[in-house]
Amino acid sequence: MFPLLLLNEKIETVLEIIRQAGVEVLNVYARLEKDWDVQLKDDRTPVTEADRASNRIISEGLRKLWPDIPILSEESQEIPYELRKKFEYFWLLDPLDGTKEFIKRNGEFTINLALITRHQTAAGFISVPCKGLIYYAVKGEGAYRLQDEGGAEEGNSLLNKNKKNKNNDFKIEVSKLR
Repeated sequence: MFPLLLLNEKIETVLEIIRQAGVEVLNVYARLEKDWDVQLKDDRTPVTEADRASNRIISEGLRKLWPDIPILSEESQEIPYELRKKFEYFWLLDPLDGTKEFIKRNGEFTINLALITRHQTAAGFISVPCKGLIYYAVKGEGAYRLQDEGGAEEGNSLLNKNKKNKNNDFKIEVSKLR
């Protein structure tokens, strides 16, 4: 099993990788107003330069930190199920969730990353580039909201990591980012 201590030691680096991806997504968002480089994947869903750039930045960054941890991403080559089912842990990445919203330029898109260990989420990160926000949680450590360049301050903690909960797992449902 992936020791969460290894993640906790490098959490700031992971957050910086996600921030860098968000900056590049916004650079593409600002630059491409009329001349979109939109292609269709085999499943007929759109993919943009921003999807590919975010995927590259995050995948390369995570591989530098943990070269042995597989990364499953919408924008990377598919790994056969026979190999995937043997993964004890892996990163799950959607480098631009809401590509259609990105294309519509309504600001309602995110970058999503999760560390999965033994079929359960051990950590999750959601970046909202247009709002300069990153939400993240690490199992047993708490959930946080970061604004722009600032670090996670005590007041930004969404859940108190010292408060015991009958159900160790928690769910956050977001109907729409505003």
